[in-house]
Amino acid sequence: MVRTWSAAFAAALFTCATVAQAQTNSELTWSSAPSGDLVSELSPRFANMLGISGTARIECRVSADGHPFLCRTISETHHGLGFGAAGRLIVASGVIRVERQNGRPISGLFRTNVNFIAPDFEDWPSRWRGPTPSSTAMALAGRIVSSSKINDFPLDDQLDGLDFDRRSIVQEWMNELMPVTATERHNAQTLQFARLFSEKDLQRILDGENVELPSADRLAEACPELTERQIKAWREIRVRYCTRYEC
Repeated sequence: MVRTWSAAFAAALFTCATVAQAQTNSELTWSSAPSGDLVSELSPRFANMLGISGTARIECRVSADGHPFLCRTISETHHGLGFGAAGRLIVASGVIRVERQNGRPISGLFRTNVNFIAPDFEDWPSRWRGPTPSSTAMALAGRIVSSSKINDFPLDDQLDGLDFDRRSIVQEWMNELMPVTATERHNAQTLQFARLFSEKDLQRILDGENVELPSADRLAEACPELTERQIKAWREIRVRYCTRYEC
């Protein structure tokens, strides 16, 4: 299926955390496993940005046609980062190969682990392997970022997955260690857009036309490289978070 430009995509742009992977354990046999793009989209972003991996133990009922429902979190490590909530959604998106009795499928209950594997954020600076955008592409991308097509949508939630009672504390650390000016944000978004789309597609976006959208992996790869200042800031945020809570 060809995905096209939409409000949902605009809201998802500028997701610059490293792309995580998730694995369910071998006690399940999938008829249709959760998609990799969905896993990338649902993986808790703040944990990814700190390079923190985790595990969620999920219990679901399964219908006779193999669709999980009424999923709940039995346990999660590490608590407070959103692994349980993400794990429930990931498991519920798949289809299980159910057991049969006298040749007929039967509903039941199952438990499985979802393991979230976050790459080290130190790998961010070298992810982009595509061409350098042309001056024309940069100009077109800059016009898109400056237009209401982007500014009407919320920016990426870097604290995604983090418990509400921890957000104000972590946000203070981020404000202190990595303040971002409007110009810096505009330039970063412009570069990501110019990397993601051809000159033709950028013009089509400006003209209000639909374009084929990149994958979640491609979105993350197109993000600007971290500066030394940003890498140092993320290291310090991880130290503070792991000292105050757990990693």
